Amino acid sequence: FDDGPNPFSTPDLLDVLAEHEVTATFCIIGAYAAEYPDLIRRIVAEGHGLVNHTMTHPDFSECTPDEIDRQIGGANEVI
Repeated sequence: FDDGPNPFSTPDLLDVLAEHEVTATFCIIGAYAAEYPDLIRRIVAEGHGLVNHTMTHPDFSECTPDEIDRQIGGANEVI
């Protein structure tokens, strides 16, 4: 699932996945993870995978190499 976590839809989505005993992979934006750490903990606790989707999801074609490093590294730290 892309661009989360979202406090409005992620809990409902996690409930449906649990109901059907399905695990998923969540593409996590670091800024959202920092804002909603309890959702990140719940995603992991329920057996789902997390992948780094950068801090703010910029268009990398418009970023410098240093900005790309900060985007990826920052999200790694938060996640």
